[in-house]
Amino acid sequence: MGYGSAKFAGYMATDLVCLSDYNQGSSCVDNFDFFVITKQSGMINGVDGILGLGPPVKANGPSYVQNLYLGGVISEPVVSF
Repeated sequence: MGYGSAKFAGYMATDLVCLSDYNQGSSCVDNFDFFVITKQSGMINGVDGILGLGPPVKANGPSYVQNLYLGGVISEPVVSF
C-alpha cells in the first residue's frame, strides 16, 4: 500500500478511536476500521501512522470525520486546515 511516496504493509483493525482536546472533551468513534502499519519506508522519522480526515471516498479508506458526523459527535462532516 502507498501514501504519497511512502510505502507500507500491515493489516486492518477495528477499535475505539478518540481525539481529545482538554477543553472540549473527546471526539470518539467506536468500531472504527483503520490500517495498522507493521512495516514502512518513506515516512518521516517519528511518524507512526496516518489518520485520514478526507471525504468518505472508498479509495481514501474509512473517513474519521464522516463517522463522527454519523455518530452525532459533530453537526457537519467538515474539516478545515
